[in-house]
Amino acid sequence: MHNGAIRDFQLLRRRLTLELEDTWFAEITGSTDSELMFLLALQFGISDDQRLYAVRYSSEQDSRTLFYSREVRALERELGPCPPAIMQQMTGDAHCVVSEPLSDLMELWEPIPEATFITIDRGRVETRPFEPAT
Repeated sequence: MHNGAIRDFQLLRRRLTLELEDTWFAEITGSTDSELMFLLALQFGISDDQRLYAVRYSSEQDSRTLFYSREVRALERELGPCPPAIMQQMTGDAHCVVSEPLSDLMELWEPIPEATFITIDRGRVETRPFEPAT
């Protein structure tokens, strides 16, 4: 999920929009950089049904926050039951990745450091430094 601002987005918007396949292009309802980046992420795969990928990075080295849940079942106990359709898709080792914690209980959340690539694979969380290619 994109949670920030893309500098000079107006100069990149057309080129990025042309990368969208027709199916994803039809889903555009607004004009924000977040919406376009989310659709591109869905098209190119932020998940492959086994793994979820996320990056916390900003060229200014000061990106907005990103967290992952330590245990999704603990979140459900804290926040109340999730809709059955969502719970049927989650296993006991599922994790949530969010820009801000969904509760005041910080012990349920693990902050993702700046310039970090995270992979969640069947409940196992792996983090490693992220540096974009130049």
